[in-house]
Amino acid sequence: MSVPDSGRERRRYRRYPAAKLKASMKTKKLMMTQWQDVAVGDFSSHGMAIFVENAVKPESQITLNLVLEMDMGSIQIDKINATVMNITDNKSYWRLGLSFNPEFVEKNSDVNRKLEKIARILEQSAQLKDRLKDQITER
Repeated sequence: MSVPDSGRERRRYRRYPAAKLKASMKTKKLMMTQWQDVAVGDFSSHGMAIFVENAVKPESQITLNLVLEMDMGSIQIDKINATVMNITDNKSYWRLGLSFNPEFVEKNSDVNRKLEKIARILEQSAQLKDRLKDQITER
């Protein structure tokens, strides 16, 4: 699903708020790098935004573990590869715009299916939240 050009929007695919999505990352620059929990900003089946304490250079390769927690269970994706597409300094943290490695996703049909399912669930959740918000404001 494409996003209309709003002047500032550079993404090709619409992203959804990811309040229930948890992530951890590991950079590929050091062999002994530990997994680091990160805050998730938004998500699509093609990429996501995360917030980190330390800067990572654009075009760096990172590995992510993702878990979407739901009342009836969870969807987990381990060790998905991503590229840092852009980085923004927000003074107390860094926002990283990530693109999932398309070759990795295409080779792993299970990963692709899970990414699409997470995006679909987050989209439905956002739509429900918007409908409830509209109903409350109408009263």
